[in-house]
Amino acid sequence: MFNAKEYYQNNKEKIKKQVRKYQLKDILKHKQYQKKYKRKNKKKLTKQGWLYHKNKDFGLYQKWLDMKRRCNSPTYKGYEHYGGRGIKILWKSYGEFFYDMFVSFLAHKTEYGHKETTLDRINTNENYYKNNCRWATHREQQNNRRNNI
Repeated sequence: MFNAKEYYQNNKEKIKKQVRKYQLKDILKHKQYQKKYKRKNKKKLTKQGWLYHKNKDFGLYQKWLDMKRRCNSPTYKGYEHYGGRGIKILWKSYGEFFYDMFVSFLAHKTEYGHKETTLDRINTNENYYKNNCRWATHREQQNNRRNNI
């Protein structure tokens, strides 16, 4: 099983370099995005918008959106297994989710790749929150299913 803390301790410098590289790229992209956004909308870019733009290349924002759809949208195909059972998201915003999960997401993604990085709840009957969520491969997720009685 993947241990994010151990991986982070062993690869601190590598992860920091990678984060700095992405931050530099994203600062440049953000400046261009902000100019276009201000021209079109003539509004200031919100913090939430900045976090979205900064992280959309990572794929973390998409994981957040998918989690929200599973829990909050009755038209979503798997809603009855998540929101329909009372599963909720205890993070108040994407910013909180990002600060809690980004380092472990980046470490897992570096080791297993983007396609094999999925958000998994450790206890399948509890809500989404920091201590109940981890990044797992598809195989690990399959082994962590609830029993349908």
